[in-house]
Amino acid sequence: ALVVTGTSGAGKSTLLGILLGTLAPTSGSLMVVLGDKREVPMKDIRPSLLQGIGYVGAESFLIEGTILENLTYGLDRTATTEQIHSALKLAECQFVFEMSEGLTHFISEQGHGLSAGQKQRLSLARALLRHPKVLILDEPTANLDADTEERLVDTFIRLKSEMTIVAVTHRPAVARMADKRLSL
Repeated sequence: ALVVTGTSGAGKSTLLGILLGTLAPTSGSLMVVLGDKREVPMKDIRPSLLQGIGYVGAESFLIEGTILENLTYGLDRTATTEQIHSALKLAECQFVFEMSEGLTHFISEQGHGLSAGQKQRLSLARALLRHPKVLILDEPTANLDADTEERLVDTFIRLKSEMTIVAVTHRPAVARMADKRLSL
């Protein structure tokens, strides 16, 4: 796990955008080293790389629809009930099962009726449901209380054996999962 920290405006989210290929560097180029040691420009292999990346941005992305539709949005396969429940549990989304309609609960594009932390955790569950090789997190606990944040950091620590994690944060608790740190 790499945890990136720094002051506001230092370029942390910009770095993530460059890693995701949504932003181009203003100078130089982003190269990806393949297993056979060849270096390939990110722009040439971005579509195939994105299939193995789970991303949770600082702003939660939701669509108008049910919680289930939000969780499976963009998924290129059918998720089993067990996989969905596991992703919800890992992302601390027990609140879904406390709702009278559960997974069929309808939410708006802005997620009216859900707290910022609930929206953030649903976005995390969606990313985890992809079974990513790399999980990229931009302020993953910014909207959470301290207890929920600690439980999620514990989950990230457990997930490090299954995937690479790159997290941008201002929160000291998230830094606890770092194997490497980068300060901008």
